[in-house]
Amino acid sequence: MTDTRGDAALDIVLLAAGLSRRFGSPKLEAEAGGRTLLERAVGQPAALGAQRLIVVVGPNFTNDLPAVQSACATIVANAAPTEGLASSIRVGLREVDRAG
Repeated sequence: MTDTRGDAALDIVLLAAGLSRRFGSPKLEAEAGGRTLLERAVGQPAALGAQRLIVVVGPNFTNDLPAVQSACATIVANAAPTEGLASSIRVGLREVDRAG
């Protein structure tokens, strides 16, 4: 993707569809410093100069986190997170291509 000045634009795909088996509970909902891990993660891309943030989540994710909604993130669901990390990468890259 290229921005209007001809510079390469930065799109970030945040992989967040993991099943949190080793963690023991949904990692996205875990709190650290008064915010969920997902809320903390979506705040980082803007600091990096990202044009777009695509967040790949599992099929049961419900986005009721105001900080995530206000980050203008595009949320896409990986319907098959049990297929592993590569399935989330494919979902994220398809969204980059679709929106680009």
